[in-house]
Amino acid sequence: MMGGDDLWVEGASNGAEIDLTVRWLRTIWRDAMVEVPGRPVLPIRSGRLFPLTHAAEAFIYRDPASFESWRRDGLTAENADAVIWVSSHEDALSFVVNDRNSASGKLVSELLENIERNRWLLRGITPSPREAA
Repeated sequence: MMGGDDLWVEGASNGAEIDLTVRWLRTIWRDAMVEVPGRPVLPIRSGRLFPLTHAAEAFIYRDPASFESWRRDGLTAENADAVIWVSSHEDALSFVVNDRNSASGKLVSELLENIERNRWLLRGITPSPREAA
């Protein structure tokens, strides 16, 4: 079971944002493992992983050892910051991390800013005042 902090960006979401999330994270967590329900767990660099445009959720583990630890032991103090869960909803894209101030929480915060900016750009709208600041 995963606990921790929920981080999200409001607004209709789709699988393309999960695909974007995983592609963005693979530049940082180069050895990550990705678990998508109904599919085999694959390394983040696997060509068989993409596209993830129809995925409703994904678990991204920092590396193979983190994946094995979660599979074997579930949440522990040692592996708490080694997984990010992302899920797509009608009204939001949400993430769960151990702690929003942890390394994975900061990654997700940065990612959310990028997703929010991407949404504005795709709609052809000037970025929000918060983004412009």
